[in-house]
Amino acid sequence: MHEIQAGKGVPPGRVRRSGAGRKSITASDPQLLEALDAMIEGDTRGDPESPLRWVCKSTRAIAG
Repeated sequence: MHEIQAGKGVPPGRVRRSGAGRKSITASDPQLLEALDAMIEGDTRGDPESPLRWVCKSTRAIAG
C-alpha cells in the first residue's frame, strides 16, 4: 500500500519489484542437495551424466 500511495509502480513487464519473492531453498539450507543425493543413492537409473534423475523409490519410501 505504501508504494501505491507514494506513486511508485513496478517496472514495466514485471508483477513484483526486483528481488521480491521467495529465496531458493538451497540458499537457506546449503546441505539439502547432499542430503537428497544420499537418500536416493543406489536407487537411481538412467544416464549418470544427465541432470535428470530417475528414482526407483516412491515418495513414501524416500520419506520413511
